[in-house]
Amino acid sequence: MSTAQDILKKNTKPLAMPQSHIDEYASNGIDLVNGKDEEIKESAGCNAVGYQFDWGQLLEHECGWEIRFDSLHRAFLEVGGNGNELADCSGEELDTLREKGLVPDFLVVDDSGYGSSSVNIFFIDPGVDRDAREFMATKFLSTVMPRLIQRLKLFC
Repeated sequence: MSTAQDILKKNTKPLAMPQSHIDEYASNGIDLVNGKDEEIKESAGCNAVGYQFDWGQLLEHECGWEIRFDSLHRAFLEVGGNGNELADCSGEELDTLREKGLVPDFLVVDDSGYGSSSVNIFFIDPGVDRDAREFMATKFLSTVMPRLIQRLKLFC
């Protein structure tokens, strides 16, 4: 599992795509395991790097991160939802947490990530990289993610 120090030091690792994501793509006719189309695999996040946690993955991007849920994604699928709905709900909940002062204004939330269940958190001003990384490594992991997961479980 990854740690806050990994995020602070940008110590990323290659991440395997969670099975629930592979299954959802397969249900839409896209074979990420045996498929030959590297462009589709890349756009789906098959070659992602980042950090592994109990709740899923935090993918590292040039100016931010992407949340890729695992067990919560499976639970969404089991009740008839899909990854796009999970992404929408995640984005809405993060905006609500921003309104409560738990997400700083220098971070932007966008639910158009790699695809299933992804939501992006990014910064536009490169000058806030250190502050953004500090927030993600501390308050995001300790306060925001537990609240986000708790709220999202209500939809399952």
